[in-house]
Amino acid sequence: MIDATFGLRVAAYDANSSTLVSWPPDADRDVPDEWGTQNYIQGNIPEALTIGVVVLLSSVAVIVSFYFLRKRPKTESYNLIKA
Repeated sequence: MIDATFGLRVAAYDANSSTLVSWPPDADRDVPDEWGTQNYIQGNIPEALTIGVVVLLSSVAVIVSFYFLRKRPKTESYNLIKA
C-alpha cells in the first residue's frame, strides 16, 4: 500500500462577480505551507470481472448473435418443403 500526504489548494474565479473562492480559505497560492493536506492511501482495488465472468459473457454474446444473425429460409422454399 502507498501512504502519502500532499498539499492541496483548490481555487475558482467567478468572472461575473470578480470573486475568488478557494480552499483552504485565505491560503496564498505561492505558499504551500498554507495549503490543506490530503492523505492518499492506495490499496488493492477489487475487480468484479474475473476470467470466468468474461468467458460467460462472451459465450452468451456468441450464442445470441448466432441465433439472431442466422440465415432463414425464404418463404417460397419453406412452402415447398411444407407441402
